[in-house]
Order: sequence, then C-alpha cells, then structure tokens
Amino acid sequence: MCARMIIKPEYKEFVKMLNIGNGKYDIKEIFEDFIILSTIAIKNVYDYKQEDEDVYLGIINKYKKQEQKIFAELLGMYMLLTIKQGENFQDILGEIYMSIGATNNSLNQFFTPIHVSELIGESIMNIEELENENIIKVYDPCCGSGSLILGYANSNKYKIKDFSKKIVFFARDIDFKCMCMTFLQCTLNQIPAQIILGNALTEETKKVLYTPEFVRENWFEKLDEGRKIA
Repeated sequence: MCARMIIKPEYKEFVKMLNIGNGKYDIKEIFEDFIILSTIAIKNVYDYKQEDEDVYLGIINKYKKQEQKIFAELLGMYMLLTIKQGENFQDILGEIYMSIGATNNSLNQFFTPIHVSELIGESIMNIEELENENIIKVYDPCCGSGSLILGYANSNKYKIKDFSKKIVFFARDIDFKCMCMTFLQCTLNQIPAQIILGNALTEETKKVLYTPEFVRENWFEKLDEGRKIA
C-alpha cells in the first residue's frame, strides 16, 4: 500500500478538483492523466509528434466533454501554484503525488524533500568550475518529479549570471509519469532541460523531451546536438 503524506493547505483545492466524477475514477489515475495530458499539450506546440497526439487523444477520450474541461482548469491551477511559490521553487507535483499515495512501490519510489535537494545542490556547486567553463551540465539519473533540479536551481540561480544560458540539466527516469512531472516543473520554472525516459544504468533511451527553455536558449547548438525544433 502506498504511503500518503498530509496534503498542504495550498494544494487542497487542486486535490479536490482531481476528484473528477465524484469517485467515478481513481484520483491517482486522474493525476497521472493530468500530467501526461499537460506535458503533451505543451510539448506538441513546438515539437509536434503524431504518436504523442494519439496518446493524448486516447487518454482524454476516456472522459466526458464536461470532465475534459477540468484538465485545462487543473493546469491553470497548477500554473497559479507555481506563480504563488515566488522565487523559491517548490516540488509541487512531487508533493501532491506523494500526498495522494500515487508512488509506485514496485519501483521503490520516494521523492527527495526540496530542502534536502537544495542542500545537495549547494554541496555540488563548484564556483571555480563556473568561472572557467562556458557551459555547466548537471545530470540527474533518477529524476522522479525533478526535485533535485529544482533544489539545485534554488541554491545556485542567484550565484550564476544568465542561469538558463549557462547551465543545462539532463534528467532520466524509467517511469513515464516521472518524466512528465520533471518536464512540467522545469517548464513552468523556465529551466532548460533534456529529459529521457529510460534506465540510466543501461543508458536506455525510449523517449526524449526538451523543455521550452532548452529550445528557446538554443541548447541544441550549444551542445552541438545537430537538432533543431521549429
């Protein structure tokens, strides 16, 4: 059985809205559908793939028209929560994911608290490296909801001029839901990141997502990846 956390007051309205159909659907399934639908809706604006659109349609068509509208409202509420957090990034989706008991026990999922992520981000910062290198790459081989990336950004974004132009993040996870959470949290906090679906130990790559900031700051050219997104 998945462990649940206490829902923070600021997230209660969001969690309440997840109860589409008044118990008709599992709230964990609705949350998972929300993060996948939101990821595809944002990503397909600048990196369209029909296969992703097919996934989107397969999910959204499970719901009635009135129920479908709630997913757009959930995204709006999540955006508002991101704005209300101010300049200190919070692991909003990870905390909600844990609080509703959606973690996967078979994958031994447990998300790192944001204050621990900030401590880790502080400890791996190398000012001398920043001064001597044009680009800094930060890797997270098991990204979960993106907490370590957010923590690193919180600890170092004011120490680094032009943060999104200087530092790029590479994240990976074997869980598609986690991939989507990391994408959304990096996207809404304007963090340039490449997120890979696959096992880091075997360097498996099933799917790759690029955040809007990654594209906007032209990290393809900086990293000489030879790929461009129109």
